Amino acid sequence: MENNQRQPELKPVRSVGILHHPRKPDSLPLAEQMAQYIRGNGGTAWLDSAWNEDGISVRLEEQPRLDMLITLGGDGTILRAARTGAQHAAPILGVKMGRLGFLAEVEPDNWVEPLARIMGGDYWLERRMMLDACLRRNGAQRGAPEEHFQALNEVVVSRGRLARIVRVATW
Repeated sequence: MENNQRQPELKPVRSVGILHHPRKPDSLPLAEQMAQYIRGNGGTAWLDSAWNEDGISVRLEEQPRLDMLITLGGDGTILRAARTGAQHAAPILGVKMGRLGFLAEVEPDNWVEPLARIMGGDYWLERRMMLDACLRRNGAQRGAPEEHFQALNEVVVSRGRLARIVRVATW
């Protein structure tokens, strides 16, 4: 299926997680407005900081059904939320509140109509390929314990805040 191909008969969205950017002052009030709208139209919604990955995991354990994630921030907020969305097969709707918004579809002053359409099942999905990064620490040999991470768009390899030489093998 091509990325932009419309998919017929998508289900109405009822269970929504809203992730706001903690350093964007307007994002939390907007997240609260959106949650109120969703609840007022028969859905369930929870909100949290996009930076609170542990808290988001707890919420998803308590309420495992998740039809959609909404992010309020920039592309970085969407990229951060993509890991959570991928684990639960939840699509992401980005509300552009940052300087960069190549991935975001909705402007903060024009969210009601798109959200109403989505809640009614009138939407399409643009599928994106996720990257899987595997980390082996300290030159571990094949077969040693590994850590796997999923990412959308890019994976950053770093040894910390200071610039240091990093040895990377890709295959």
